[in-house]
Amino acid sequence: MSATLACRGSCCCVSVVWYMVTESFTSRLCTERPNWREMGGIELHAVAAESTQRHNSPFEVQILTRRQTRHSIRMDAEFLKQHVGDALAKGLAQVVVDRPEDGIDHLGKFLLRYADQQTRASENVAKKANMAEIISSNNANLEKQAAATETAKATAAAKQSADDALLEELRSAQNGPSFADANSGMKVQAAISNLMQRCVDHVKARVGASAVYVGRLCTYPEGHEKAGAQYIAYEQADEGSAFMLNSVLDKVDEEGEDRPPASGVTFEVFVPVEEEEEPEPEEGEEPVEKPPKMPRHLHIENVLRNDQVKFFKFPMLGAFLACDVTTKNSLHVGAWNDEYLTASEEPESAEAPEGEEVEEAPAEKTEEKEDGAEDAPKPKRVWDPAEVQEGHMVICADTMGQNRPFDAGEVSFIHQLSMALSTFVESITNFQFQHEVWLRREHFQANTALAEKLAADAAAMDAAKEEAMSKVAEDALEEVKALTEKECLAQAAIAEAVSVKEDFGRVMQMRISPGAGVCQAIAALAAMGGNEGVDTVWDAVNKVDANAIFDAVAVYTADSFDTVSIEKWRGVLDAVDADGATAFSAAVGSVLKAARAVLDWCEASEASKAAIAAAEEAAKEAEAAEEAPADE
Repeated sequence: MSATLACRGSCCCVSVVWYMVTESFTSRLCTERPNWREMGGIELHAVAAESTQRHNSPFEVQILTRRQTRHSIRMDAEFLKQHVGDALAKGLAQVVVDRPEDGIDHLGKFLLRYADQQTRASENVAKKANMAEIISSNNANLEKQAAATETAKATAAAKQSADDALLEELRSAQNGPSFADANSGMKVQAAISNLMQRCVDHVKARVGASAVYVGRLCTYPEGHEKAGAQYIAYEQADEGSAFMLNSVLDKVDEEGEDRPPASGVTFEVFVPVEEEEEPEPEEGEEPVEKPPKMPRHLHIENVLRNDQVKFFKFPMLGAFLACDVTTKNSLHVGAWNDEYLTASEEPESAEAPEGEEVEEAPAEKTEEKEDGAEDAPKPKRVWDPAEVQEGHMVICADTMGQNRPFDAGEVSFIHQLSMALSTFVESITNFQFQHEVWLRREHFQANTALAEKLAADAAAMDAAKEEAMSKVAEDALEEVKALTEKECLAQAAIAEAVSVKEDFGRVMQMRISPGAGVCQAIAALAAMGGNEGVDTVWDAVNKVDANAIFDAVAVYTADSFDTVSIEKWRGVLDAVDADGATAFSAAVGSVLKAARAVLDWCEASEASKAAIAAAEEAAKEAEAAEEAPADE
């Protein structure tokens, strides 16, 4: 109660003191600075001057001046009240409450403490505002980082999911939907090409490469000018690197300083690495399981610093990455055995170990088949390749134009893809080998029948030739008679060749080389039809358009080749092992025979034209000689 009364008393005292201070301040201001109105009362003088100009009376001016003075005093009081009033009022109230001996000193110290408190309070407010801003900014950054982390995790998860799906598809491709309906060698090859193209496109997007291409290590066959030499044939490439398709990189045997620049570095990934022998475990110790062996890779971080790098286009800053793919291939010449052509189609029974007998499975109860029900398909025999050939492929990628190397994660993914491709090649070539055996068995039977048919048709062709020759006049030129004979033989050979198109196409579906004779024959026929430059290896010949060959054969005439062309193509056909080609495929031999017959026809036509022209010239000379007067 006493505190409340003291407070109320203090407030009353403060009000009185405040009034006294204000009046005292104004009086002192007027005393010490008489010109305060000139310094701060510009508006007052302006009003007074205006009133004087309007001829107001001195009394009116005096009243106006007093009013302006009171207004100015109120403004000064408001200023003091706004800026120092609160501090001074609290200080005076404290002086009243404490009643010190030296009130001025007490008031001064209070004001100093009050100023410090206000400063600290302002600083605290600023610090709190700054801290709140920092916390808000940190929270915003944390939220952004969390969102970025989640986005990165989602992106990484999506990449990993896509990687896992592709790798799993490669590991189990032959059981997948892509190969379920591949009932021919060409369809299987198309499915393989599609899957490999998806691999190339996936790698390019996954590692951010500028270009990705896949090659296979090959050896030139016997009879080739580079027989025995190794080369890389590029078989798959991304859209921007399509120029790499069907191009090759020959291996240079020179080493060290003798090796020419731009000879290629990719072959280095095929060099085997010597493994260190690990000590055998001691007795009682279990052998330590070795981690899977990673494929060998080559990473050149700056291709412009390596003069052995071969550029197929313009060199640019960037890295080159090549990774070896070790393969086990069942689809090659050594895997074939001619016994497959006549072997039984029934699945082979499991052989028992020596000294044991195989128990016969109990006979299954036969159930009556319902009307309209189809027989269950019989299991096919699985053919074991005579030899599984180890080989190599290579995955190549570069960042040319990006000026950056591949990181460890990108290299790791290429390793995983390499191992998955190894599994894929092993399983899919065995899958293709099964198709190859069934295709060749079908070809063997059809070819035997076709050879018999062509032999029977030969007699009919001879009869047709004799009939055509009988219509030629006996006094006709020998060249004309020869032309008639060659034309008859050529037309019959062309008709026969057109009729074996299906059998010829069956040979083109084969994935294992049918032999040098067939390769040489098809390459020669393609060249005669306008597709020159086809190499005589089966991988190149197999890509020839068979329809183009038959389209050209069907329209051959006596004027298709001139004397120079006849000489050229006769030399090409003479270099073909025709007997070997015909022995493997009567259809290929038939088309080859038609090409020779056409050349003979064209040659006879040229000779006939020359003989007729010569006969006509001789007749003209004889006629001119008869008309000329006899010499005296």
